[in-house]
Amino acid sequence: MTRPTLSDIVLTAGLAAAGVVLLLMQSGGAAAPGGVAVIKSVNDTTRVVSLSDSLVLTVDGALGETRIRVGGGCIEFLSSPCPHKICVGRGKVFRAGDYIVCVPNGVSARIEGESPFDAVVP
Repeated sequence: MTRPTLSDIVLTAGLAAAGVVLLLMQSGGAAAPGGVAVIKSVNDTTRVVSLSDSLVLTVDGALGETRIRVGGGCIEFLSSPCPHKICVGRGKVFRAGDYIVCVPNGVSARIEGESPFDAVVP
């Protein structure tokens, strides 16, 4: 059996550090919860809602209506007239800096607040 080289050790340490970062991001480890969400539409409408409210909003977009649920400290798209429903599949978002966008319908929702991350590198 051969001894590990310096490049083996550096590679192993880098992979371990990347794994820790991914675990923290997945579990929401250091993220602070957001307090308000800003909902924008291609029709130049902007709404600011508190995440402590419990309501369902209907937002007019380029293709039709998008239904958005706010409450329990999170926000989610319930339905949208877009063809692939990626925005609906995004699920609930709850951390500052998180967002959901329906590109075909031109509707977005972003949780305001300071994110604990400077950048996320894939």
